[in-house]
Amino acid sequence: EPYRRQRQMCIRDSTKTEYDIFLYLLQNPNRVLTYTQIYEKIWKEPDYGEARKLVGHHVQAIRRILNLEKNSGIDLRCIRDVGYSLELRLIV
Repeated sequence: EPYRRQRQMCIRDSTKTEYDIFLYLLQNPNRVLTYTQIYEKIWKEPDYGEARKLVGHHVQAIRRILNLEKNSGIDLRCIRDVGYSLELRLIV
């Protein structure tokens, strides 16, 4: 029950863009997605050099909303100069 409330709060507090980015990362777990891949998927236009800045801004907001802890089994990793990876680990 608390998890459900937290998840609903996350969705309610996010913008459509943040939600779409998170969903795209979630659909590609444990895979590195480049700034350009994320930008072109979400904004549906070619990257003209703004992808890193825009995607980074929204990922920062996603991190703030999710407030993930180390032992959560979910890690939103920045791969320097490449993009992001949503890493999901099985917690036993």
